[in-house]
Amino acid sequence: MHAEEHLVFLENLKLRDNLEFIKSLRGFKDDLLEDLLKTFNLPMDKKPYQLSSGQRRLFKIALAFSSGARLLLLDEPTSNLDSKNSEVVKGLIEAYPGSVVFAFHDPMLKEACNKVLYLRVGKVEKIEKFR
Repeated sequence: MHAEEHLVFLENLKLRDNLEFIKSLRGFKDDLLEDLLKTFNLPMDKKPYQLSSGQRRLFKIALAFSSGARLLLLDEPTSNLDSKNSEVVKGLIEAYPGSVVFAFHDPMLKEACNKVLYLRVGKVEKIEKFR
């Protein structure tokens, strides 16, 4: 599941209604999903177009990490997030039982990695391994 690119909101429905629709399409770990939505303090009664880009990202991250998928593909998961929510996302990445592959520029996220590939012009320039 790629959290940013493939989830399209139903812009005329409140976030709560979007959530119910999305949950009707696939199963989620409901307890984790509810915890993340509360942690991120998302305004469930607003429509997606009323949310900031960070709030939209947090909603998608909550869905991704509660999906139970064995592999998550994320693009800049902490982009447009404040430091508190960035730390929460970093913790989610570190604790995820499956694999998380993500592109990032935020140096704090390097701490969540066990391997970093540096790309330049589409080619691997360097590989760092941790842990």
